[in-house]
Amino acid sequence: MKKDDNKREIYFKNIFGNDFDFEAHKQTKNFPNRDRVKNALDKAWEVRDFEIDLYWKRATYFWLFIASIFAGFFLVLGDTDLEQNLNFIKLSTDNIVLLIAALGVIFSLAWVCVNKGSKFWQENWEEHIYNLEIEYYGYLYSTPSPKLFNKTTFSVSKVNLIISYFVLCSLGLIFLSCLYMTNIFKLVKVINFSTIFSLSILVLVLLFIILLFTYARTVHK
Repeated sequence: MKKDDNKREIYFKNIFGNDFDFEAHKQTKNFPNRDRVKNALDKAWEVRDFEIDLYWKRATYFWLFIASIFAGFFLVLGDTDLEQNLNFIKLSTDNIVLLIAALGVIFSLAWVCVNKGSKFWQENWEEHIYNLEIEYYGYLYSTPSPKLFNKTTFSVSKVNLIISYFVLCSLGLIFLSCLYMTNIFKLVKVINFSTIFSLSILVLVLLFIILLFTYARTVHK
């Protein structure tokens, strides 16, 4: 019990500062401290609901882009006159398909990372609710109804994350197939504008992945 009290004291002081009298709060539940805790609990609920709302808005944003990318991909494949129209810039249909597939990989990978980031912040605020609700109505939010004990269900956000992984893998395979069709693996024999264009796309995709897992990552202490 003392160990739990120490953890809660550190938690409250991290939120409210060292002037928060945890001992007095624990023994008397004095009004000024309860008011501060209640305000923090209300804010945690508010931001948690805001994060969930943002989560689905972001999902819709990425779905629209990825659906457009798939539509563009099949539209280009079905356009028999496109090859002739591209001759003046020394590109082939394979190059355009590769570019579209690269955009698909970039957006789907970004979608996976945004999903994971959104889930992190949602769980962060839910954890605050778990810790603060005890002061007012016990473990209401963190305790399921008796009818639901020991029952499993699906996590909507986890299902969405799995779908984003599946889309990423599908577009990744399409991208690698398109890369192969542009003869990029035969650079020693074939050096032309089309090959350089394909190489540039590959470099950009790799650069995006490196930046995503270095610059775009944050450490929370």
